[in-house]
Amino acid sequence: VVLVGTNDMIGSGVVLSNRGLIVTNWHVIENDLLVGIVFKQAIRQDKVSFKKEDIFVAKVLKTDPVRDLALLQIASPPRDLSILKLGSMSRVEVGQDVFAISHPEGLLWSYTEGVISQIRPNYPLKTESGRNHKATYIQTQAVASQGSSGGALFNYDGQLIGILVATLGPGLNFAIAVNEVQGF
Repeated sequence: VVLVGTNDMIGSGVVLSNRGLIVTNWHVIENDLLVGIVFKQAIRQDKVSFKKEDIFVAKVLKTDPVRDLALLQIASPPRDLSILKLGSMSRVEVGQDVFAISHPEGLLWSYTEGVISQIRPNYPLKTESGRNHKATYIQTQAVASQGSSGGALFNYDGQLIGILVATLGPGLNFAIAVNEVQGF
């Protein structure tokens, strides 16, 4: 899980390949063509800060505003990239324990856990900003807030099953299902 930064916003992202492919939400990057990426290794243990040389530049390769997805590419990714294994929606069930890692309210690399409340195929989702999206969503109690967008929702096998996208209130948090990411 990485920190994604633009001129206006910070969010989260997930490394999908050792070639430097990263998925995040479209609303995190919107019309930006280049974004900054920071890996957890860059964060100093004694304080939350990083240097200019810790920021990798990523180019926006592809966007899908309807599903709220964006695919980024780091030009020169670090050699030791850790990528996340993708899970399968066929193994995702209501009541299943899950956990998330993201950057809520700028609190970097925060961990939260919860339960899958529902799976909502082809669901129209209107976010707090008034934008309309449509995808298969995993509704979860794993807490998300501003800055969590683009973060990872995991099963307890450590597999990515969703990309955090929105919170509509306490206990009403949504992640774009992994099958939408695989089809992107």
